[in-house]
Amino acid sequence: TVAPEKEIRWPKYWELVKHFSLIYGTSDVWDGINRIMMGVPELKLAYTREIANRWLNSEDCRHVMIKDVVFSPDGNVADNQINLFNGLELVPMKCTQADVQPMLDLIKYLCSSVSAVDDAEIDVTPDDMVRWVLRWLAYPLQHLGAKMSTALIFHGDEGAGKNLFFDVMKHIYGEYGTIVGQDQIDEKFNDWASRKLFVVGDEVLTRAELTHSKGKMKALVTGQSIQIASKFRATRVESNHMNMVFLSNELQPLALDNTDRRYCVVYTPPARDREFYQGIGDWLDNENGYAKWMYFLMHFDLGDFGENSKPPLTKAKSDLIKLSSKTTERFVEEWVSGALGLPVQTCTTDQIFKAYCKWGERNKEYLKSKSIFCREGLRKVPGVIEPDEVWIYKNEKREKLIKYWRVNTPEGFKTIPAAATSSTRPADVIAAQFEAFEVGLAEYLKGENRD
Repeated sequence: TVAPEKEIRWPKYWELVKHFSLIYGTSDVWDGINRIMMGVPELKLAYTREIANRWLNSEDCRHVMIKDVVFSPDGNVADNQINLFNGLELVPMKCTQADVQPMLDLIKYLCSSVSAVDDAEIDVTPDDMVRWVLRWLAYPLQHLGAKMSTALIFHGDEGAGKNLFFDVMKHIYGEYGTIVGQDQIDEKFNDWASRKLFVVGDEVLTRAELTHSKGKMKALVTGQSIQIASKFRATRVESNHMNMVFLSNELQPLALDNTDRRYCVVYTPPARDREFYQGIGDWLDNENGYAKWMYFLMHFDLGDFGENSKPPLTKAKSDLIKLSSKTTERFVEEWVSGALGLPVQTCTTDQIFKAYCKWGERNKEYLKSKSIFCREGLRKVPGVIEPDEVWIYKNEKREKLIKYWRVNTPEGFKTIPAAATSSTRPADVIAAQFEAFEVGLAEYLKGENRD
């Protein structure tokens, strides 16, 4: 005998027909009521196997291509597409600037130590930085879905209020905001990045992972799309609308390139008294602070600010770039600037590598091999240092091929005179330079010329 078919609860079936879609070629289903993606097994648990199977096998089952599952905060989608964005839940509350003074006081304090790089063409004041940061925060709220080509880095001693300030921003974005750490960044499955507009990276990098994770950070900050990989779900491509802020108590939270244009860096001052932060917390909880701050940013004057506006070069950013540079590059930079007290002139590879090793020992730096030192170091100052080789003569016969660094001495730097030689042969002149450099090198290795 055949078991009788269970009675179908038709209202539930028509609910699937009206609000659910099967993602073609996958076992994923879009729940248009709760606006979440689920698998077919989860669908059967929620609606019973009988109802789910009838829907899946009927012509009433709507099929959507995976490429048509999109995240479009501006609402620009076609009729056949599923938009993963459903609007911000928080409703802004009309207010005046005086009504959001607690948050303004906090961001002004966080930026109070900002200063320009020495001899920079453009001066940067704390007020300049406050204005730039507020515009950076306001632009995506006034142009929902805007992808900023830059990110913020706020780092400094614990307790200054970095997390408090940016927690407020995350709260404004609701389900489209999140906080991630190193584990999430390195995780194979990155569904945390799906449907996100505002992401706070809290202590996302340790010192050992700085260089390794630089590429990942670049893709998240500037990439226009991102592959979303979820466990037991098909991998799909989603538009990247996330704007990122990195917070850290470390001196070096991220590794930056010399020509970096992606990051705005602020080094925060020490913590203030507890009452200052308590007052901000009370304002947020008791005076609709979140909604008022949202309104303030949505009506903040943007001037000519845009998605691609470049951040000002602060001293904090300059210092971070220096910390991020390779040891080989920093050594060569200090050498040719005269900071080491080491002669800036032509020398053999062995000679300058000895100096590099001593420099690393004194500064407790991780050193590179000689071959890497030559490749990285030479690249640092193009036009000033060039590699070359020369045969050294003895008794009128070529005796040894020497690899050396030909230094085109920058104007204004003193060099040790070449040892006197009556020979006009270029190789002899260069060899005399080697001898002269050896004098200064010996003094540097002994420590007499230390900075």
